[in-house]
Amino acid sequence: MELLKKLFYLNPEVTFLNHGSFGACPKPVMDVYQNWQIELEKQPVEFLGRKHGDLLYESRKALADYVSCDFNNLVFVANATYAINIVSHSLKLLEDDEVLSTNLEYGAMDRMWRIICERKGASYIRAKISLPIREDKFVENFWKNATDKTKVIFLSHITSSTALLLPLQKIIDKARKKGIITIIDGAHIPGQVPLDLDKLGCDFYTGNCHKWLMAPKGAAFLYVRKEKQDMLKPFLISWGRDEFLSDSAFIDEFEYQGTRDIAAFLSVPAAIFFHHENVKLSVKKNIYKLLSYVQKGLGEILKTPPIVNKIPENMQMYAHPLPKHIDGKSIKLKLYDQFNIEVPVSTQNNVEYIRVSIHIYNTKSEIDYFLDALRSII
Repeated sequence: MELLKKLFYLNPEVTFLNHGSFGACPKPVMDVYQNWQIELEKQPVEFLGRKHGDLLYESRKALADYVSCDFNNLVFVANATYAINIVSHSLKLLEDDEVLSTNLEYGAMDRMWRIICERKGASYIRAKISLPIREDKFVENFWKNATDKTKVIFLSHITSSTALLLPLQKIIDKARKKGIITIIDGAHIPGQVPLDLDKLGCDFYTGNCHKWLMAPKGAAFLYVRKEKQDMLKPFLISWGRDEFLSDSAFIDEFEYQGTRDIAAFLSVPAAIFFHHENVKLSVKKNIYKLLSYVQKGLGEILKTPPIVNKIPENMQMYAHPLPKHIDGKSIKLKLYDQFNIEVPVSTQNNVEYIRVSIHIYNTKSEIDYFLDALRSII
């Protein structure tokens, strides 16, 4: 993994354990990204006016193959937050309708749903989830919060602050039978955990390609089941379905949105290739071993129990609760200011968590350095 570090532009003076926030794009993928930007500038009219659709088609198809869905069921967007906003603003929520979620969701999405529901007179319900999570109890407790007013279910596939892989399949299957719309925030899934959208069967799904898949910043996707595509209304109305630019009205409405740099979208196939070539099974096993080592070390230093007894396979992110008497903000600042360690601390349900991300460029020596630094601060 030390050799793989040379493939990134990361500052060697910083111990970077926060890939989960913004990620790092490897040099070979950055080269592809910048080459696309140069191609645009060589002949802008040719690139954006005549090649735009074909270029995005090829990139969409590669991504659709990677996440196992029809290439006409997804479009590129800048980030997962943007995608969820498109869906939430398009919903025809009525007064007294309910959007059911959990108390583990990403703060920005919590805020968005509160505002959307307030505007429409609906209610945003946050089911209280006890930790550690057990699949059977999670599903049972979640459905206890559903009523005949529940019209939408919104869930993270992997939670942000607590880095928990939520068991979604049974909830999605039951929601489909009940006619409840399912919206899944999979910001942390692509490149970290295998994804089969056709099998998952949700109505709406978004994922970031610029996190664990290591694409350039501004590369994400919105997947919409074909039966639900007519529900969505784009924020920006431009050329689209009236021009019959593709075989899909959904693609036309959301792909042709004025002049913009599509280089990040076009670089996604290169990111998929890089990931395939460099994140081998042996590398994933080593990452998992390091993550388990982190869990053990944090438990010994912080003297708090873990919120997940066994880290699920494929995971590259782990969050551990801080003791009540420790100021998480101070810990985070000292780790960076005194030790050049980039690691996030966030609050969820009045508990502070320190979250460690491990990717192919991280090493055991970095983990030891982090644990020693944290121990000295504590």
